[in-house]
Amino acid sequence: MRTTKFHALFVLIIAAIPQSGLVNAGVIASQTSRTGFKDSWYQAVAFTLGNAYENVVIEAFLGGSGTVYLTTQIGASTTPDHEVARTDYVGDFNGQLQFLFSDLQLDAGSYFLVRGGEFASSWLWNDRTVSATVDKGVTIDGNLTAAPSREYAPALDYDDEFTSNRRYLFTVTGDLVAVSEPGVFAMLIFGLFGNWLYGRRVRQ
Repeated sequence: MRTTKFHALFVLIIAAIPQSGLVNAGVIASQTSRTGFKDSWYQAVAFTLGNAYENVVIEAFLGGSGTVYLTTQIGASTTPDHEVARTDYVGDFNGQLQFLFSDLQLDAGSYFLVRGGEFASSWLWNDRTVSATVDKGVTIDGNLTAAPSREYAPALDYDDEFTSNRRYLFTVTGDLVAVSEPGVFAMLIFGLFGNWLYGRRVRQ
């Protein structure tokens, strides 16, 4: 009888351990197309995660050379403190898939993928016919542009005045970080208490 109770308690403990990674692994957010058009302004794509992800990889179709930032905000008050990651890239001016970031861990919240670069560099786009994919709880909130400048790219004034029909081509993949349900932890606590009470009765 006591062995059976310990076995049940062990099962509860295993069930309550948070399992991270390899849960719904795959595309978090993407806008893809077989072809694209070059845009030499500075660009930003805004997206929001409803859950945390790990092992995150970000790629985009870029032309020329420049710098890509992943930030938690854009606009005049943005500083390097708002950066999650940044990288420089060099490529063909006609555009190619650029591997930008890997092994990122992103909490739930809003993010901005921002590109700045030299004259004639670009982020390829297509119109509303692009294939857009998002995971559950994820939204793509905007495709934005700002006039090129020598200033810090994420701090520029971005808007969608010229991008109502533009979808910048990018892909974010990763693993959903799973969180154990509160009810499972309640079961674990109840099981521990029951086992302690049973142990007292046996000793008495």
